[in-house]
Amino acid sequence: MDSGESYGFRGDLRLWAGGQEAGVLRFLETAEAVKLELVMVPRRFRRLGFGRSLVCRLLRYADALDKPVLVTARPIGGDQTVDRLAAFYARMGFEFAERGLTVIHMRREPHRQGAGCDEALTVA
Repeated sequence: MDSGESYGFRGDLRLWAGGQEAGVLRFLETAEAVKLELVMVPRRFRRLGFGRSLVCRLLRYADALDKPVLVTARPIGGDQTVDRLAAFYARMGFEFAERGLTVIHMRREPHRQGAGCDEALTVA
């Protein structure tokens, strides 16, 4: 691997609604952390809890491994902004590692209480 990590496991989490893919999350697990690489929710499924449900499922996985979750996020258009993305991740217990004008780097420590995921896990 280019980053010097000793190993990596890539995985996808997917949610379906009414026979259509309602969201996908891609991640990379390394020896040190779980890196959230992508969360995509089609426009018609946004603001229904699908993105949060995907992220919360990844947080449960990372907690079981006792690993932090790292995310680097950029708005991809539409109504997304850096501020909106930062608020989305902050509600789930992420804290800023670094913030730029068009990108944020955030980290969530394992087993963080009050991460706002209980209600999201019922969305399927």
